[in-house]
Amino acid sequence: GLVLTKRMLIKNGTIIDGTGKERFKADIRVEGDKIKEIGTLKLKGKEVVINAKNQFVTPGFVDILNRSDVHFSIFSSPALYNFVKQGVTTIVGGGCGASLAPLAGVNALRSIQKWQNISQLNINWETTKEFLDEVARHNLSINFATLTGHSTLRRGIVGDSFDKLDLTSMKKMAHMLEQSLEEGSFGLSTGLAYSHAKVAPYDELDMLVKVLSKKGGLYATHLRDEGAYLTASVNEAISLSRANNVPAHIFHFKATGEDNWSEFRKALDMIRNFNEHETLASFDVYPYTSTATVLYLLLPDWVAHGGKNEVMKKLRNDQVRKKIIKELEGKSKYIEKIILAQASIDKTFIGKTMSDIAKNQNASVSEAFLNIILASEDHAIGFIPLISNKNLELAIASPFSIVSSDSFGYKMKDRDRGYLLHPRSFGTFPRLLARYVREQNLLTWESAINKITAYPAERLNLHKRGKIEKGYFADLVIFDPETIRDKATIKNPFQHSDGVNYVFVNGGLVLKNGKFQKKRWGRVLRK
Repeated sequence: GLVLTKRMLIKNGTIIDGTGKERFKADIRVEGDKIKEIGTLKLKGKEVVINAKNQFVTPGFVDILNRSDVHFSIFSSPALYNFVKQGVTTIVGGGCGASLAPLAGVNALRSIQKWQNISQLNINWETTKEFLDEVARHNLSINFATLTGHSTLRRGIVGDSFDKLDLTSMKKMAHMLEQSLEEGSFGLSTGLAYSHAKVAPYDELDMLVKVLSKKGGLYATHLRDEGAYLTASVNEAISLSRANNVPAHIFHFKATGEDNWSEFRKALDMIRNFNEHETLASFDVYPYTSTATVLYLLLPDWVAHGGKNEVMKKLRNDQVRKKIIKELEGKSKYIEKIILAQASIDKTFIGKTMSDIAKNQNASVSEAFLNIILASEDHAIGFIPLISNKNLELAIASPFSIVSSDSFGYKMKDRDRGYLLHPRSFGTFPRLLARYVREQNLLTWESAINKITAYPAERLNLHKRGKIEKGYFADLVIFDPETIRDKATIKNPFQHSDGVNYVFVNGGLVLKNGKFQKKRWGRVLRK
C-alpha cells in the first residue's frame, strides 16, 4: 500500500541549532527524513504536532567514539536504548585501531580479543562494504558509521608478529585502507598504546595517512602514551597531520596518573598552537575522572611484547614475575584503587578494589593484580581514578574538544550477568549538560551542544547531519534543560538518564514522551 510520508510539526521549542550560535524560538516541520522548514509555522493537513514548550530542540548527538561494534552490541542489542535515552542519534565505531572490517585473514579480529571472546563470533563478511551491509540488516535504532582500524589491517596481514613490516605488507595495508574508504569508511584509527600497534613505526603510519590525504578522511588516534610521554605522543599525531595535510583527532584525550597531570596543559597548548596555523586537530573526552582500562595496559611494555600467550607465560614464571612486581612498585598507588569491573573469573571479585582483593588473598597489591590478569586469561577490565578533575574541566572547556561516551550498547537484562560497566554507557551526554552546563556554567548550552552535534559531524564529514538546518536529515532531540541529568553510577550503572523526551532519527520517532518506540529508523552511513 501507499506509505504516507512522515509529517510532523514541532511547535514552541527553543532551538539550539548545533553551530554554536545563540538559541532562538521557532517551529520545525519534518517531512520524510528531512527538515522541511524552520520558522513560525501553521499546521498543514494531517501533521503530528509535538509541543516543545519550555524545552530545547537540538540536533541529535553524535558519539564519535563508540564501542558498540567491537563489543558486538550492534548485533546483540541493536535498539541501543542506553544511547537513545541520552539523545544520541549517530554512533561511530572502528575507534582506537580496532574495526570489524576489512578482515584480511583469520587473525584480523584478534585486535578485538581484549574485549570479546572471538571464538564465539559468527562472521559472514570480509570487506568493509560487506560488513556495513550486514549491519544494515540488523535494523539499528540509530545511525552507524565506522573508521578503519590500523590494528585490524595490520593483524590481518601479519597476524601475531611484532616485526617491522616489509614494504610489500605496508603497500598491502595501504591498498586495503584505500578500498575500505571507497566502500564507506570515514577514516583511519590507530590504537598505538596496545601491544601489537605499539611496534608500528612512524613511516608505517605515514604511508597510511598519505592514503587519507588522497581519498579524504579523518586520522584518529589512541595515543602511544597518555603518561610521561604524552606530549611526544601528541607531537606524533600532529606531525602526521601536518605532513599529509589531513585532519587529526585524539581519542579519550587525558594525562593518566597524578605524576603526569602537569603534562596535560602542555599537550593542550600544543594542540592550540597547531590549530592557529594549520589543519585542525580535535580531541574527545568523556566527562568522568575514572577510566575503564584493560588491565594489561598497566604492565611494563616488555611484558606485553609477544602477545597474550607470552604475557601468560611470563606471569607464570617466578623470576619474571618478581621483576614485573618490582617495576609495578611506582604504580601501586593507582593499582590499589582499581575497581574490578569485568573479568572472566569468579564474580565475587567484581566491584572490589584491588586492595580488597589483595587483603583477601593475603598478597601484595601488585601480586593480586597479576593474579587477576592470569586467572582471567588477560580478559580483565577495571575502573581506575587516573584523571585530574581540573584537567577534565580544561579539556571540556577547550574549543577543540568533543564529548564522547567511549562505551557500548547494553540491554537492561545485562545487569544479571554479574559485571559492572562504566557509568558513561548510560550517562555521558546528560552528564555533560547537567553538570558542566546547568550546574557549573563551565560552558554555555550553545557551545556544549556544538561539541556533541555539528563539531563531530564536521570532523567526520557526515553529510547533512549535526545541524538544524533546512534540508538536513531530521536527527533531532527534544529535552528539558531543567531536568536532564545522568543517574548511572559506578556501583549502579544500569540506570537510564532523565530529561530527554523525544528523539528523532531520520525523521522517525525512536523516543516519544520518554518512551521507546517499536519501529527503528537508524541507517548505516557511508562516506
